[in-house]
Amino acid sequence: MYSEDTNQNLKILEVEKMITVKGNTAKGRELVSRAIRYEGYDLYDVYGRVSQAKASAYRDCLERCAEEGGTNFRICGHCTTNFTVAWRVADGWRLETYMNSYKVLDEE
Repeated sequence: MYSEDTNQNLKILEVEKMITVKGNTAKGRELVSRAIRYEGYDLYDVYGRVSQAKASAYRDCLERCAEEGGTNFRICGHCTTNFTVAWRVADGWRLETYMNSYKVLDEE
């Protein structure tokens, strides 16, 4: 969903449609494996310094989690230019990457 380019300008990819994946598929299992990793809760848990662009993107993700009634919010992946967050929702996991929004449905 969010990424910074080499000029430190924020690129925001608006995702009009969330990608929904069943948890019992290979893609679903891979996404859940990523979601359950815990690298930190706050950006300062994973970065020494935080740009305004990253802070803004992080706040947007926290707000989205709250709007969806999410729990267990976490940063589950990061590098120098972007980060991925995940949280639990009533029927599965939500992940926000720099490119996509995913919902992984729990297996029934």
